[in-house]
Amino acid sequence: MPRLRVVAVYVAASLGLAGLSHVLDRNLRTGTGLVQSVDWGIDGQRVGSFSRPVAAVELDFLDEAPALPGRYFAVTWEGFWYTREALEIRVHADGDDAAAVRIDDDVVLDHAAHGGPTTSEPIPIDAGLHRFRVYAVVRAETPRLSVRWAAAGARPRAFDPESLFPVRPTLEQIATNQRLLLVQWLAAAVWIVPAVIYLLAIGLPVAANLARRGRARLPGLPMRAWSAYTSVATGGAGDSKPGKGAPRGAATAAGVLVCVLAFGFPLFIGLDSTDLQNDESIASFAVDRILETGDWLTPESIPTSAFPGDPAAHTRPLIQKPPLKYWLVALPIELGLLPHDEFGLRFWDAAFGAVAFVYVFLIGRRLVDPVCGLAAVFLLFIHTPLILHGNSLRSNVMEATLILSYAGGMYHFLAWSESARRSMRRLHVFSVAGYFALGFMAKFVAAAFLPIVIGACALGLRGWRRLLMADARLWAAAGGTALVLIAPWFAYEHAIHGSTFWNTIFGAQVYDRMRGALHAEHAQPWSFYWSVLRVQLSGSGMLVWVLAGAAFWILEATRRRWKAGVLVLAWHLAPIAILSTSVAKVYHYSFPFLLPVALLGGYSAALLVRAARRICTDPAWKGRAGRLPARCACSAVPLAVLLLAWPLGRYAVTLESLGVERRPLSALRACLAGELDALRAGSPDAVSRFYMHVPRGTALTHNYYYYFRGLDRWEHLDSPADADLFVRLFVPGRRAVAFVRAEDYGAFLRRIGTPELREEVKTLGVELAGPRPTADQGASDATDAPTAVRIVPHGTTGGLLVLPGPLSACAEVVSSAGGILARESSPPAPTAAQPRLARSLRRSAAQTPGSQHAPPLRRLGKRA
Repeated sequence: MPRLRVVAVYVAASLGLAGLSHVLDRNLRTGTGLVQSVDWGIDGQRVGSFSRPVAAVELDFLDEAPALPGRYFAVTWEGFWYTREALEIRVHADGDDAAAVRIDDDVVLDHAAHGGPTTSEPIPIDAGLHRFRVYAVVRAETPRLSVRWAAAGARPRAFDPESLFPVRPTLEQIATNQRLLLVQWLAAAVWIVPAVIYLLAIGLPVAANLARRGRARLPGLPMRAWSAYTSVATGGAGDSKPGKGAPRGAATAAGVLVCVLAFGFPLFIGLDSTDLQNDESIASFAVDRILETGDWLTPESIPTSAFPGDPAAHTRPLIQKPPLKYWLVALPIELGLLPHDEFGLRFWDAAFGAVAFVYVFLIGRRLVDPVCGLAAVFLLFIHTPLILHGNSLRSNVMEATLILSYAGGMYHFLAWSESARRSMRRLHVFSVAGYFALGFMAKFVAAAFLPIVIGACALGLRGWRRLLMADARLWAAAGGTALVLIAPWFAYEHAIHGSTFWNTIFGAQVYDRMRGALHAEHAQPWSFYWSVLRVQLSGSGMLVWVLAGAAFWILEATRRRWKAGVLVLAWHLAPIAILSTSVAKVYHYSFPFLLPVALLGGYSAALLVRAARRICTDPAWKGRAGRLPARCACSAVPLAVLLLAWPLGRYAVTLESLGVERRPLSALRACLAGELDALRAGSPDAVSRFYMHVPRGTALTHNYYYYFRGLDRWEHLDSPADADLFVRLFVPGRRAVAFVRAEDYGAFLRRIGTPELREEVKTLGVELAGPRPTADQGASDATDAPTAVRIVPHGTTGGLLVLPGPLSACAEVVSSAGGILARESSPPAPTAAQPRLARSLRRSAAQTPGSQHAPPLRRLGKRA
């Protein structure tokens, strides 16, 4: 009866949520899509037309309109397209007939009939609503038309129907639609996740029964092989499940020590040897502003550089995520316990990563044995994106905190399920709630899979369901405690920002992010996470180990009805399956769900070690392998396979990569500070700044602003021209560090010395020197030529930093710190008719990417 009551309550609640979602959607939702109009005629006379609402620009209506001729008709799709942020896009069209695409009444793409795929020029668009119209004239017998769009550097994709509206909506209506879609996803999740768990719970016993029936029919050698496997997999003749019992004793202590020394401490190596990267700069700027302003509850978000003017004018509150991680980083720096540099900003991430490694070892030890735990931690340590890339365990982002939340929560749930003492169960229950609160206050809904997976497994598996009912009050109290820890900050921000807060933290950061509207370049196919995981495991030599471990793990979960084994499988499969349904996918979103993958790989190593131990020590093998020395010799075979095939060399590679120094941005900032002080002393009227010579809507990654925000002020023109770049590089008193795309800088250098550029410069009120020196005088002014450098570490915007002549001495500093500098080569001899500045700049053109004489770039600093 209690079980039926629980199921009935859950089903009733799920039906109620689904019904509520349907009612709200029917009554509050604003219609989306476009209005499609079709016109056709005979002999130039219009004889028919119809209009209807559609979801996309498609010619899928031909079979539904029998009165429509097979060819010679016109189709128009009209409506409004909503974009949350300013973007630079391209529109792509493909088809057999002519078509035109208009955005805000401007023709952005004109596709010719039988012209093949067509792509528009880059189109900067502002955030908000844009009038959208597609017109096509269909003449082909089998017409086809595809209209898609792509952000800069992203794959083309169809226009999202949820962003298209037949009539102009209000911003409140758009926000309401976003909330309603979130409710729909939640209503679907409460049905999908338990269904997956229940299918596993039903299917595994059935498979176990079939396995038992088939085992009795196995003849001879297969039967003996099966018996040998079961004796190895169980670890003992009477065990009811792998690794039964609490993880205690000298083996556990030794394993924890090895885990900390071999895998935890190395995470602290070189924390200050690399520049902060894009996402790190957002969190580090928030910490800096907390320390500068004293506002701990609502930190400032790092400003964007996509708009004209100084980015400092575009600051806004950072309410995209709860600020617990920012508080943890800022507090020891405020108290003087940690330095205010890259090491201090990243310290807690390495510490959380080390503790998460210990928890992974303890989970492997509890479920299997110490070998499984250590091998799982080894697999995580050599997984390059998890340790060395931008959003890694060692970066000042939320990933390490979230991974610790999942590792700690899962371990304490497993410990609760095996604890006999009520006091220990209480400790583990409140630990699970505490780790969930930690993850939720660090990365918000990314922590939601922890209670979903645990709750679904606990309700779906019989033994755990009884324990859950017995400790229901404990779990309710722990949930209330987590709510008390989480709710105050949300209530405070609601009181300060109102609906803007919820539109940002739910509408933008959850809804828009999942459907790819927040960052269009994150759009990926459904199989993205598993495809990248396969590539990474293959590159590290762990793919075969993980696949073999997964097969044996599933076999054991089926054979023994292993509840913890089902939990580990659900820990990976359920979240990744749900995340794969979203449009936007970034690999570091899957990091908390790589821990069970590591356990599967560790299980393969544990089985080999168990086989070796069983052959050498088990008396049951005496008749198979003879005397003890012969048995020990046979036991060396699985150990040899493990040592030869296990990628031990990857540990040394990862360890060596941790200390590589790449700090071009911080080195350049330190150099520019001294050079600018000297420049101001020699030229009091000099105004130095950071100049962005990029189109409107193009933003640099945030690490540029984090390191260079102290360079007086930034400047981003609405429509930059070559004359503006000329003034910032060569006119005394107006020189600036300039960021420019490589192809634009190469085109700029080829215009130096032309009369057109001189006239453009004069329109800015700048007079150029008139005398034209001889060829022999050109070399004396080589120091006036700018120097271009490229900042190469992951997480930076592609382009060049161009240093004016007086600041070009800093270029060598950048190259020695990991940047790229094009070395000088002998330029062609200038003619007497060329201006002095032109000859000097031709020297620079010969060494700059994008110019006609550019030599290959080569790294001068340490290897990355």
